[in-house]
Amino acid sequence: MQKGQQINGEVGTDIPKEIELAVVGGLSPGAKLREPRMFSLGALGVQFAGEMSFEHWQEGMAMLGMWKHASQLWLTDFITKGRSLFGDEKVQETLAQLQFDLHDTTQALAIGELSLLARRPGLTNGHYLALADARLSAEVQEQWADLALKHNMTAAQLEKSIAAGAVLPERESASRSAGGGIATIHGFRQVFDLWFRKVDQSDEPIDQWSSDRKRELWEELKGPVKVGLDLARSLGIDVEKEVRS
Repeated sequence: MQKGQQINGEVGTDIPKEIELAVVGGLSPGAKLREPRMFSLGALGVQFAGEMSFEHWQEGMAMLGMWKHASQLWLTDFITKGRSLFGDEKVQETLAQLQFDLHDTTQALAIGELSLLARRPGLTNGHYLALADARLSAEVQEQWADLALKHNMTAAQLEKSIAAGAVLPERESASRSAGGGIATIHGFRQVFDLWFRKVDQSDEPIDQWSSDRKRELWEELKGPVKVGLDLARSLGIDVEKEVRS
């Protein structure tokens, strides 16, 4: 890989222009590369070098297939690692400098809240977002990940099943997606959490909204808030203390 300028052992601000990948086979752990790089990936395409066997070409194709499905997880892990090493401000500056798509970074941040143990070969970004948005414990995330694979669920089926609290037959899941059935409280919370997260990341904080916009949101929330307050009173819960904790 073409690297940035080295300063005190750290990579500088130069941005890599291409990624060079050696496709080699039959190497034991710790062995050195015995063949030259086969190709390099750049912004304008692929440049091939040396003689490539059919097996090496297949390995390259397999790598590209993995890249297509794993790139969102790679972005998630790079953002998480960057935050831990350099802080969120540096990460945000880099994302802006490299012009990462807001939708991709928003998804990466959401998936970053998911337990690493819930990742499974065969699951898609949609599955991971459904698991992350449900705000489940790590153990329950793993259980649903296993169920999604066992029952060959789509991301939408997984989301509906989590909301229902049980694996839904494919027809029932589809009918609920089309508007049939009764939405659960868990499902309502999922939708609200997803909306609130998107607003918090792509819009100004709610407490900075105009009075008219706040009033409009309050009118939508009055009903659920009243139900919550009534439940809190019947349970003897100090709402203000509960919310602040």
